[in-house]
Amino acid sequence: MIQIGSEPLPEVAVATTDGKAYYYLTHLLKTARITFTSITPGQAAPLGVKLILTTRKEKTYFSDIKTICQEEIGPTPLAAKEKIVSKLYGDKDQTLFIGVDPGERIGWAVYYHQELAGGVVNSVGKLVEILALFTKDSSAGNKIIRIGDGNPSLALEIATKLFSKLKGQTQIEIVDERGTSSHKHAPRRRGLRDQLSAKLISMRPGQIYTPVSRNKPRQRP
Repeated sequence: MIQIGSEPLPEVAVATTDGKAYYYLTHLLKTARITFTSITPGQAAPLGVKLILTTRKEKTYFSDIKTICQEEIGPTPLAAKEKIVSKLYGDKDQTLFIGVDPGERIGWAVYYHQELAGGVVNSVGKLVEILALFTKDSSAGNKIIRIGDGNPSLALEIATKLFSKLKGQTQIEIVDERGTSSHKHAPRRRGLRDQLSAKLISMRPGQIYTPVSRNKPRQRP
């Protein structure tokens, strides 16, 4: 990222004369908290810009720079952010990491080269909905969801539902989360602490979850 003065230059530019497309793209970028600039099709990309968001019809104006068309960017800010980060920095060998901190409030965090998103939800159903949509839209070559084991029954419930929803296509791990919730510099707001715990969990390898070994009762000899 190029930086002049105290502020880094935007690496993303929106370039379209289509009013609806411009509103759609800029709204996604603002919601995803991605800094951008606006240019007109045919205008040279400003210093620092590595990626142009445009429409399929206007893509031909930008043959010498990476582009993403409105029609392929994804339906949600989270999916849009993943695709943009993937296009800017990613390759097929990189891994998408998702951390989950189970509890009364379930913290979650998503990383792909950099922090993409995170939050707190109050139900397993909502968590599964968010993570399922995101992992299905992700272009990462590898995807790993890591779930803390501080609440074993809840961790197992989350793992089971995610495995079923994702049809086993995303690796799920159960992680020893000791030390992830008692950090010295944790934010005072409890929701942010849950999200930070999820971030630390996402970085810690765990035991691969398999429904057969964890759900099927052991047979006595």
